[in-house]
Amino acid sequence: MFSRRRQEKNEINRDQQIAEGSGKNIFTIGIYHGVEYAGYNALVKDTPIETIINLVQERALKDAQWCVDMDLVGDNEDVMRKMEAYVTDVDNIKRNYAYQINNETGVTVDFMCRDLANGSRWAK
Repeated sequence: MFSRRRQEKNEINRDQQIAEGSGKNIFTIGIYHGVEYAGYNALVKDTPIETIINLVQERALKDAQWCVDMDLVGDNEDVMRKMEAYVTDVDNIKRNYAYQINNETGVTVDFMCRDLANGSRWAK
């Protein structure tokens, strides 16, 4: 009985973590609320590409691992890792950067992270 309560409490804690974290994770499906971490709210046009590469890669690794840790990927960790690899690829980041600079105004680094993550769903 005691272990059952502990298990239920762990499941509730996990569900709360998922509810709180999903809207801030670039890979989760659903409404995206963004993050307010330092650097991610900076405009792409005002941020050096080297900084953007570092921020995007850091975020992709962190968010992908969170999805795995929260067991949101089930038996599809390989798919999550492919999505992570797409987002962290320097050529993909540079290509997205060029697109954002040439076609958008007011795009943040956070938006760019989410945009790359959305693109990773269809990458081969």
